[in-house]
Amino acid sequence: MSRGRDLPAWDVRGARPRGPVVVMSHGWGDSRIGGLSRVGHVGRLASRVVMWDMPGHGEAPGVCSLGTGEVDDLLALIAHVREPNVEMILHGWSLGAGVSIAAAARGVGERTARIAGVIAESPYRLAPTPARNVLRERRLPHGWNVTAAFWLLGLDLGVGPWWKGRGGFDRANLAARLTCPLLVLHGDQDAVCPIEDGESIARRALDGTIARIDGGGHVGLWSDPSHGPRCAASVGAFI
Repeated sequence: MSRGRDLPAWDVRGARPRGPVVVMSHGWGDSRIGGLSRVGHVGRLASRVVMWDMPGHGEAPGVCSLGTGEVDDLLALIAHVREPNVEMILHGWSLGAGVSIAAAARGVGERTARIAGVIAESPYRLAPTPARNVLRERRLPHGWNVTAAFWLLGLDLGVGPWWKGRGGFDRANLAARLTCPLLVLHGDQDAVCPIEDGESIARRALDGTIARIDGGGHVGLWSDPSHGPRCAASVGAFI
């Protein structure tokens, strides 16, 4: 339970009893079902894989807060599933990638768990980026209307009221606070979250690496047979 809500999750036993616990956080408009394309690969390296629904997604109640309140939810989940002396890896994509980075950056100070690494797929730096790019792809207005909407949310410059004193929204700034390794997986043809954002995030981290997926877009990196092996090899080397 987090913020008064019961958030559903799947807890899957992995094939490696002494491996880490991997917590998967999905993207906007997705759900824990998105983890199914990844769990077959990641589960071979982990002792457990936990996939959850963020508020307003899948079977979870509530509404999406665009990667702000979800950080508190992820930290609550981490505290719930953590095991003594077992390392934890946060694995998220798109919205979930940023939530995972922010949770790891904040969790260090809160001693929530031993976070051994973060895997961020197709991340973006600032909250308006994917909204603006999706509208642009659909040839819809994506200028002042997006700016106004995020200004009302307090996220126009990446610094909202939820984040004062917590490092801001910018995922690159938060990556700079990580004390664990960071792996970024990013398709070079991603039209929603530009690979330049992923490169900046990886570069700002103290121990950051980016795996560039040639020809990869924003979705389907694991399900596409031409990209899945590259993702699996990169994650295998990381974990």
